[in-house]
Amino acid sequence: MIAVFLLPPLLPPLLGALASQGSPASAPGSRPAAPALEMERVLAREVREANMLASVRTLVGFGPRMGGTSSGERASAWVAERFRAEGLAVEVVEDPPLRAHEETKWSVEAREGDSWRPVAGAVPYGFSKAGSGSGPLRLEGASPGGGVLLLRRRPRGPLPSGTLAALVDGDAVPGTDYSVLHPLAGRAGDVPVFAISAREAGRLREALEGGPPIEVRFSLEARISESSPKTVLATIPGRDRTRSILFCAHGDADSGGPGADDNASGVAVLLEIARAVSAAVRSGRVDAPPCDLRFAVWGTEIHSTRAFVERERAPGRSGALAAVLNFDQAGFGSGDDALFVEPDDVPRNGTLVRSILAAALDHRGEEGFPSRFTSNRALGGTDSYVFQEGAAGPPSVTVFASAFGQPSFVEPTTGFPRSGDWAAKIRIDHDRFYHSSGDLPENTTDLEPFNMGWCARVALLGALRAAPDLR
Repeated sequence: MIAVFLLPPLLPPLLGALASQGSPASAPGSRPAAPALEMERVLAREVREANMLASVRTLVGFGPRMGGTSSGERASAWVAERFRAEGLAVEVVEDPPLRAHEETKWSVEAREGDSWRPVAGAVPYGFSKAGSGSGPLRLEGASPGGGVLLLRRRPRGPLPSGTLAALVDGDAVPGTDYSVLHPLAGRAGDVPVFAISAREAGRLREALEGGPPIEVRFSLEARISESSPKTVLATIPGRDRTRSILFCAHGDADSGGPGADDNASGVAVLLEIARAVSAAVRSGRVDAPPCDLRFAVWGTEIHSTRAFVERERAPGRSGALAAVLNFDQAGFGSGDDALFVEPDDVPRNGTLVRSILAAALDHRGEEGFPSRFTSNRALGGTDSYVFQEGAAGPPSVTVFASAFGQPSFVEPTTGFPRSGDWAAKIRIDHDRFYHSSGDLPENTTDLEPFNMGWCARVALLGALRAAPDLR
C-alpha cells in the first residue's frame, strides 16, 4: 500500500479505496486506487537517471573503492556528504579490519628492437607485490633463467625461482583489451602479476617464436594492509520509529577494477532513492513514510554486512528491520533489457517480492518503468543473503539488471507474476565486463541508464506498498 505518501486532500478517499480492495502486497493482481497510483507517479517522476549517471562517474573516479583503502575512504566520505546534503541523519561506522589491497600506479612495457611500447590491457591482480624491474620475456615452461613469465593461467602458488614478474592472458574478456580480475592467494603474489589482453599475448607469443628476444620492464606501486572498511548509514525518519526498511548496496568494486556496474550502479540507485524521497517529503508533495527508511553503503561486500547484522543484534538497538532491499549490478545487461528480483524461493520473501512485482506490473508501459521483469530463485553471492543466514531474519531481496559474467538459467518459481517473453527456464542476464578492468561507465552504465531508473522506482514503490504487511 502506498497510502504513506499523500497530499492531505487525497488521504480519505485513498484509504477508503485501499480498504475496499485489500492490500496489493498480498494480492498483486489488484491495482491500487487511482489516487494511490498517482502518488506513486509523483515519487517515480522524482527519480532521475542523470543523477545516477553522475554518481557512477564520480565513484569510479575515486578508484576501486575497496574497503580499508584510500579510494574507499574517499568514496565513503563523498557518499556520507551526499546523504547529509539531502537532509538525512548520517553515521559512518568503522567495520572490523580485514586484509586489504590497493594498487595505485603501474606500467608494463615491451621492447622489440629499439623501441618500447605499452603492453595492451596490463592491469595488476589484487595482492600483487609492489616492485619494479626489467628482464627477458619467457614462455611458461621454457628453460629456467628468471625474467618475466608469460602465463596462460594466473598463478595459484609460488612462481619459479628468479621470476621477476608475470603476465597472464587467460583471464581476458574476449574481443577486448580488458581482463577479468581476481585476487591472488598466498605466495602467488610474491612478485608483480599483471593480466594482459589475449590479443596482446598472441602478438608476444608469435614474436617470441624464432624472433629476437623481447625485453619487458614493469613497475607497480601497491599496498597490502590490515585495514577497517567504512560503512555509511543514513536515515529518513518515518511515522513509526520502531520499524525500518533498509535499502543497501556494497560500495566497493569487489574485484579491484573500476566497478561502474558492480557496484557504483547500486550505490547510485541508493543515493537517488534517498534524494527523491527526501525531496518529495520536504516539499510537502508526499507525507512521511510509514516507518524509518534506512540506507547502508557497505565498506566491503558481505564482510561489512555481517558486521552490521551483529551490531543490530546488540541489546538496546531500536528500529527492527521489517525488510531489506539490496542493489547489485543495477546498471547494465549485456544480453537483455529486464529487471530481476531474487530470491523468490525463500518463504519469508514472498510478500516483499510480490509487492515489488505488483508495482512493476501496475506501472508497466509508463515512462521510466520496465516492460520485462521477473523474480527468480536464489543465485547467491551478494549481501541480501547475509540477512537470511540462520532461522530468523527479515525479508531480504536483491533488485538487479544482471548477475555475474555469463547468463544463468533457472527454473521459475510458481506463484509469482512476471512480464515479458520467458522460456521454460528464466534466462538471468549478465554483464560481460563483470569483475573486469572493462567495468567502466562508457562500457556499461552510460549505455543503459534506464536500468538504474527501473531498479530505483520499482524497488521504492514495492517496498512502500509492502510496508503495512511487514512486521
